[in-house]
Amino acid sequence: MVFSLNFRQIICNTSKFSAVALTIGLVTTIAGVKYSLAKQRVNLIGAGASFPAPLYQRWFSDMRNNNFEVQVDYQSVGSGAGVERFTQGLVDFGASDVAMKDSEIAKVSRGVMMLPMTAGSVVLAYNLPGISDLKLSRKVYVDILLGRIQNWNDSRIADINFGVNLPDLPITIVYRSDGSGTTGVFTKHLSAISQE
Repeated sequence: MVFSLNFRQIICNTSKFSAVALTIGLVTTIAGVKYSLAKQRVNLIGAGASFPAPLYQRWFSDMRNNNFEVQVDYQSVGSGAGVERFTQGLVDFGASDVAMKDSEIAKVSRGVMMLPMTAGSVVLAYNLPGISDLKLSRKVYVDILLGRIQNWNDSRIADINFGVNLPDLPITIVYRSDGSGTTGVFTKHLSAISQE
């Protein structure tokens, strides 16, 4: 996950920063808002990836609870929508599972600073009642996604799941249709392991 931020300096008291607050302090430092030693309230609005939203909400809550005069409203709208709102200047920061493209950065006249904030994994989920430990090789899940394997009891799946009674059911692929950073990360992975 990457925060994309506009860049201006802000002054703040760093004596009580924990590691998490320091990270968020960095966000407020470069978010384009002046913060005086008189504890003027700072309001920031961000939008973007849904995957890290619970972590961000926790960080922002911890900041409020530790008497930092910073109020952060983070809108979990998806990576694509977050980048779009950021490039349009509608939010102070955007968060995305994938870094902004050069063409997106070029739209932000005030400048962009991208900071890695957290990491996560992407997994394939399946719904086969009674089967709790299905194994799929890279070749098999690529072939499923390319439409070459269309049934759960296909021999290529059965061969790597010895002894598992796979049902004669069609495989239905479900995915997000909006600008999902998770989809972008997974697509990048697929491109790295398959030329197709």
